[in-house]
Amino acid sequence: MIKVTNYTVQKKKDNYIVRSNEPIRCSCGAEVLKRGSKGRYIVGNDGTKKRYILKRVYCPACDKLHMIVPDFIEPYKQYEKSAIDGVRNGTNDCSAADDSTIYRWKKL
Repeated sequence: MIKVTNYTVQKKKDNYIVRSNEPIRCSCGAEVLKRGSKGRYIVGNDGTKKRYILKRVYCPACDKLHMIVPDFIEPYKQYEKSAIDGVRNGTNDCSAADDSTIYRWKKL
């Protein structure tokens, strides 16, 4: 996964398309090639689900496939990063998540 901080989010029908505004390079430093996209559902703090279209890129130097992820999405999680961080800091009580999920977030 390659995290980006400079991006734009464009709404198109029921999807949100994430586009990077900066050149993307692999962690090995090589240039990457476009390899398609993938839809990913993210649950907000209020419980609403939004479908984000994330780009996938291929690095020919290290022969790996990466997904371009904006900084508001936590890798391998289905909730927004702000909801997870708020529960961990005690400033937010994410009502959309189950008690067992909140317990795991606090444990980390």
